[in-house]
Parts: sequence; structure tokens; C-alpha cells
Amino acid sequence: MEGLITCARYAYSPNQLGYCGPDKNENLQGYLSANIQDAGLKEILVDFQTLKPYLTFISRANRIPDAFDQRVVEAYWIGNSLLKNISPNDFYRYLNDGLNLPKKLNRKSLGYLYDKLPLGARPHHSFHVLNIFRRTGHVFIEHTVETMDNCCINWGKVIKIMPEKLLIQYHPLVLEQGKLTKGDFCQKEISYLSDGSPKLNEGNLVTFHWNAACEKIDPIQARNLDFYTRQAIDLANLTI
Repeated sequence: MEGLITCARYAYSPNQLGYCGPDKNENLQGYLSANIQDAGLKEILVDFQTLKPYLTFISRANRIPDAFDQRVVEAYWIGNSLLKNISPNDFYRYLNDGLNLPKKLNRKSLGYLYDKLPLGARPHHSFHVLNIFRRTGHVFIEHTVETMDNCCINWGKVIKIMPEKLLIQYHPLVLEQGKLTKGDFCQKEISYLSDGSPKLNEGNLVTFHWNAACEKIDPIQARNLDFYTRQAIDLANLTI
């Protein structure tokens, strides 16, 4: 259960907003504040309908028994070498049978999505947000791009630490000439609570999800996250 608390940090903010997972936000906050990971926390995370299937798929493809192994959790939220061990055919079977997309998307959208699988698609959180989320009827407009940016895992450099807030510098997702891309550096305030958040210093790199800090990362993790996010953006921009 090594990766449970890490996974909870990423899942907490969208759950607090009511976007995904069970109505257990106070319980999640308690686990994060106490930095405890046990069967109770695992039970809450299993009820996130999209999260657990992705973790299970990645873990089985890499012959890792625990879906909440830290390596698996990192692969899904940030990206690492585990994603390279997943073939397009395996990803197709997962989306078709594991996520049951034929019952959620029309035939045209489904075909459009499946055509991307041999082009580098990976079971990364950003791919789900920027490609599958879009095929459910969301078009590229400014409001939706902002939503996608909030839903993707972003990373930034800590510029200033304030009470319950961080000022960070990062590349936002923007729309230019009808295409998604990463924009110029900008500054943004995100939530940072003393309980349940990583201990940070100015200059550190931090991931954030729905405007809440998740964890401190190193430059290699930042490069991985940037790579898989940009890959998902490129696939989202394809007209097939």
C-alpha cells in the first residue's frame, strides 16, 4: 500500500469539488493530515471509478501485484517507464472492456480515439483528460480548456509560500488557432495546507491538481510529466 497516500493527494481536490469519487472527502482529509495509509484509505480510493481501473491495468501489464504500488501511482499521475510496457492492443482491450467505452461513446468518437492508440497513446491521466474527456462532447473553447488545464496534473516552481497558498510559475494549457498547446510561463496561486501537503521551500518543483498542491517532485519527474502531457496534447490535436 506504499502509494496510497500519494494517490490520495492527487485525488483529494477533485473529490472535494464533487467531480469524482465517493462522498468521503472528510475521511480523505483525515488520512492526509495524519499521513496514514491503511485498508480504509484503500477502500475509499477503490471507489474512484476511473482511477482504480487504470492503476490495475498498469500494474498487471508490468506484473506488479499491488495496484497502489508507488511506481504504478507515479506512472498514472506523472508518467514513468512502466507506461512503455503497454502495447496499443492491450490499451485497446482495456479501453474497450475495462472502461467499457463502447457504451459511453458513439461509433465515430470511438473510432477516432482508437486510431490514436498506435500513435503513442499511453494510459496516463493527461491522455484520459485531453482525449477521452473531449470525445464525450466537450469542444475546444476557452472555458473547457481551463477545465482541462485544471484537471490535468500540472507542475510548477514555487515562487512564494504564503499561509495556505503557494505562488507558482508554470506553463498553462491554452488554445492557439484552434489547437491546444502549452502557453508561456505565468504565475498562479494554488492551495497549500500545512496538514496533508508536502513540505516545500521556495524553488522546489511541485505538482498540482484542481489548484491544490499534490507533491514535491524532482527534475526527472517534471520532465516525464511534461513529456506525457505534451504527447497527450499532440494526440488531442490530431484530425484523423
